[in-house]
Amino acid sequence: MSSPLCRTPSFSSDPIVPAAQAEHFVVSHVQKVIPQGAKDWWHEYRKAQKGAEKEATSNDDTINELELAGWGVKEAEERNQAEASKF
Repeated sequence: MSSPLCRTPSFSSDPIVPAAQAEHFVVSHVQKVIPQGAKDWWHEYRKAQKGAEKEATSNDDTINELELAGWGVKEAEERNQAEASKF
């Protein structure tokens, strides 16, 4: 797994290059040490979290609250238009 930030340091004076190379070295070696069961658990956990987030954001109560918030804006715009037409 190579990163686009990992370049040969002899051709670049960019200070990011050594940090990117160190990150690549650490990540590539740590990945080999993590057991497959832990990786599977993490992927299932993240999948469940994303599903819960999606369910929470698609809740009808949230949509109703957003609609209620929009009503105040429409009324305010109507009042502003009415006041502006007086002058």
